[in-house]
Amino acid sequence: MNFSTPVAFRLVLLSLCLDACTPHFPAQENTACSLANFRIINKTTDPLLAKVREETVVIDGQSLKIGESSRIAYTFDQQNRPVEDVYSAYGFSDYNGSETYEYSPNLLTVKTKNATGVVSEVTFPLNDRGLLVSAKYNADGLATEEVSDSYRITYTIENGNVVRKETRDLLNNALYGVVVYEYDLNRANLPNVAPHKGKKSRNLPVKETYLNYAVANGGPTPTTIVYQYTYTFDSSGRPSRRYNTVSGSPGKYEVVDFEYTCR
Repeated sequence: MNFSTPVAFRLVLLSLCLDACTPHFPAQENTACSLANFRIINKTTDPLLAKVREETVVIDGQSLKIGESSRIAYTFDQQNRPVEDVYSAYGFSDYNGSETYEYSPNLLTVKTKNATGVVSEVTFPLNDRGLLVSAKYNADGLATEEVSDSYRITYTIENGNVVRKETRDLLNNALYGVVVYEYDLNRANLPNVAPHKGKKSRNLPVKETYLNYAVANGGPTPTTIVYQYTYTFDSSGRPSRRYNTVSGSPGKYEVVDFEYTCR
């Protein structure tokens, strides 16, 4: 995929050169910035999801108009845990809301306020590492298994990255879906906005392949959707924009902007 904005194309060429000319090594989390806020702004070419599309980008040689479809802003405490998120979505109908996170030694309380101001509350037990007790983790704190009312999800981890996610029916062990992940081993991942669910993969994802066996009605051939990600980076080396392409969705593109505020 080829893409550009007035400066993005040059940044991408530089990042590709750096990736090709340096050896692969496990990237570490960026410790230069203690995050106070992290914002994710989703943009799209789809007029049903973005009512106003005024920004021009060039993707696959096409000059396209994109606009904001949704955004979420996280606020973190001194322990890098989210204490609040505020979100908005546009398109078919505008929607906004917020969540607050309250931590005690063995409990996380999440309070959600919807667009009408109604507040709901749910609690999650935590183990002595501050992680959800409903999952299993490896020694590094990455989740290896989760169990819900209907499904069991297992994760295969290699070199600090989740490379495979497998979902099976809890009752009959039938395979429901598989996700295969690929990474840029020279880049650290985006900030972890849900540390109570365990650590994120160490590196930056560049490709995700989804195999859905449920849609195939249990047959041996699943339906397949492939997401590919290309990034531009800010002066600190953090991802500032991601371009998403999705197999099977010609003519529809997504762009995600990332904004950081350090303490």
